[in-house]
Amino acid sequence: MIKDGALEGVQAIFGLHVLPSHATGTIGSRPGPMLAGAGRFMATIQGKSGGIILATSIIILALQQFVSPETDPLEARVVTVSFVDSRQADSVISGSVKLGGTFRSMTTEGLTHLHRRITEVIEMQASVHGCSAVVDFMEEERRPYPATFNDQQIYKLVNLLSSTGGHGS
Repeated sequence: MIKDGALEGVQAIFGLHVLPSHATGTIGSRPGPMLAGAGRFMATIQGKSGGIILATSIIILALQQFVSPETDPLEARVVTVSFVDSRQADSVISGSVKLGGTFRSMTTEGLTHLHRRITEVIEMQASVHGCSAVVDFMEEERRPYPATFNDQQIYKLVNLLSSTGGHGS
């Protein structure tokens, strides 16, 4: 926000969060990546009733399998499928299935990569199984948020001030 000029004259922003694992009056932090950024996705798969179950199953497996081989082992990325919904009676297989979940990364580049690959994987796997898919990242209703990255110099300043009771050196 500062780089984009939204907060003219502001040099830094501090976010605070209370954690029960930290004693009152202490500050826990580190420089660099701190919290993962995250987004949500929902896909609608459409096809013939019998094939759509196989397509949805393969899509879920593919979403779980592409992250590891495409990610640097030192960078955390994850895709979670948290719901599958076909809303039909017990004796009828639907021609439409919705599935969705979240994706997280410690970098902006990682979030962008996951966004692109989630779309590719869902659309391609649906097509392979004779189905169609529409992927919605719900960015208007639930805007994704970026990873939290602590500036090295600001971290050093906060560390110094917190260790001296806020009075500098």
